[in-house]
Amino acid sequence: MALTFPEEQILRDTILPDLERGRPDWDRPHTEAVVHWMKTLLKDSTLDPKILVTAAYAHDWGYIDLFQENCDYDIIQDRKILHMELGAKRIVELLRSKCRSGYTDNQIERIRHLVYVHDRLQQLKDDDELMLMEADTMGALDSDLVKPTYDKADHEKYIVEVEGKRRPLFIHPTAISNYPILLQKNNDFYENQYKN
Repeated sequence: MALTFPEEQILRDTILPDLERGRPDWDRPHTEAVVHWMKTLLKDSTLDPKILVTAAYAHDWGYIDLFQENCDYDIIQDRKILHMELGAKRIVELLRSKCRSGYTDNQIERIRHLVYVHDRLQQLKDDDELMLMEADTMGALDSDLVKPTYDKADHEKYIVEVEGKRRPLFIHPTAISNYPILLQKNNDFYENQYKN
């Protein structure tokens, strides 16, 4: 199957505008970066691209309307479980209403599952679960595609999580080879941003 499909425009038209109501200046461009990296990872994979690209679009959809105040690292961590639950519910509703003929019941269930577990790092074991986590991480680190929004202290907390919990789970060669490049670019962004 091609890495683009007819239902992708429905996903873009529905989800991307909603993401403007998530974390300011982050959720929409980050999601577009995650989709980019997902399509890159899928080029060397036999996994179902429709499932994984759809999950990439929906993975942070649950963050919309969750923030009334500043979105610092700790506040985001407090809302991780809720955003996965809400995102999983939203994507099932969308696929069953606007895209019903384009997805099988098994595909819809797998997409729901992937969105529901994507940040539960200790539970990830299947190739598709790990690939979504890889694309999510790479889409967060790719400062060419999305301008980082954390302050320096929150960036350092995030990098500790990435290095300690996410990077050790990487299994796909394209993710493994691109990770150090993206990490360096991201760190360079912060070094340049916070020069004395």
